[in-house]
Amino acid sequence: MRSVIADIRDIERVKRTFAEHRPEIVFHLAAQPLVRRSYENPLDTYSTNVMGTANVLEAARTSEGLRAVVVVTTDKCYENREWDWPYGKPTGWVDSTLQQRKACAELVVSAYRNSFSIRGLRAPRRGPGNGSSGERDRRGRLG
Repeated sequence: MRSVIADIRDIERVKRTFAEHRPEIVFHLAAQPLVRRSYENPLDTYSTNVMGTANVLEAARTSEGLRAVVVVTTDKCYENREWDWPYGKPTGWVDSTLQQRKACAELVVSAYRNSFSIRGLRAPRRGPGNGSSGERDRRGRLG
């Protein structure tokens, strides 16, 4: 297994990396996850998390021999309605750049999954107890 460290906003670098390494399975965990930074520099956060995810999926879409793509997302993109059951799809308008950038990335994954035949495209979610950053947003919620 190889790990590649690169800027996912650079589509040409992402495509070149896929061409050089010819992966069978891709785990996409790259993101700008810091709550405070998302408020300080929202455009960078959107660019990294939304367009970066689109770049990875675009490279995957045209990659030969790829068997699966796993995009790790978060449960923080859902409006908190204090339900006792898990959230499955966005339940309403999200109210912060933190939530919006995560919801947008999930929409990109859904669009690629439904529009193109990327084999094995999955987007499991993480949240408190299974990988939360531990950082709190402006309202004190974990991110």
